[in-house]
Amino acid sequence: MFKIDKAQWGNEECTWLLLEITTLEKMKKIPEKFSYVIREASKARFDKLLWEQAMKNKTAILEDEVTLILSGKKPLPKGYTIIGKKIFNDELQARMVRQVVLQQLAELGTPEAVARAEIDEDYANERNERIIELQKIETQEKFPYEIIWSEEMKISEKSK
Repeated sequence: MFKIDKAQWGNEECTWLLLEITTLEKMKKIPEKFSYVIREASKARFDKLLWEQAMKNKTAILEDEVTLILSGKKPLPKGYTIIGKKIFNDELQARMVRQVVLQQLAELGTPEAVARAEIDEDYANERNERIIELQKIETQEKFPYEIIWSEEMKISEKSK
């Protein structure tokens, strides 16, 4: 019915997984390929089934592998980064940062923000600078692990 194409730990405690899934048969209202998040503690039968399948296939970095990777006894898989004593999934980290960026862009695009920019030139300039900066985040050298914000963005974030 379903095939797990990719499974990645979603947190350092290894309590949830992000799965990329392909449906093996056409189903109403279910796309052929989709992402799905499951937690180890989930009570849902479907989640338990997927969790067991992901653990059986070992498509994610398992907890005991972390120690071997950090000690240098096992190579770091492609698509992961070590920071300190933690292993991060590059794609998942980038998705989380993109989600924050999209949320901030949405806030800057609300009818209230657009209307305020129409009547307040200083706000309009600040808003445009923030939009440009948010759109350029992915071009930063250490994206998604280190984001350099302008002073204006730091001030805006503190005021929230």
